[in-house]
Amino acid sequence: MSSFEWNNRIVFYDGVFQVREVHYEDGEPIGHGQSFLVGDSATDLRKTYERMQAAFNSPVLSEKDFPAYDDE
Repeated sequence: MSSFEWNNRIVFYDGVFQVREVHYEDGEPIGHGQSFLVGDSATDLRKTYERMQAAFNSPVLSEKDFPAYDDE
C-alpha cells in the first residue's frame, strides 16, 4: 500500500520560481499544480498562507525532480 501526501514547495517551473502544490507517493514527488491562496474564512485563508510560507524552508525543486510523464 502506498502513501499519498502533498505540501507546498517552491518549484523552478517554466523558467520562473513558483510556490506550487506538490504531490508525493511514498515520499517521492510525483507531480505539482498551481497553489491557490483562497479560503472559506479569514482563519482558513491564514492557514493556507502559513502552509505556503513553509515552502520557503524546504529545498527548491525543479522539473528534474519529478518523473517524466508518458503521454502515449
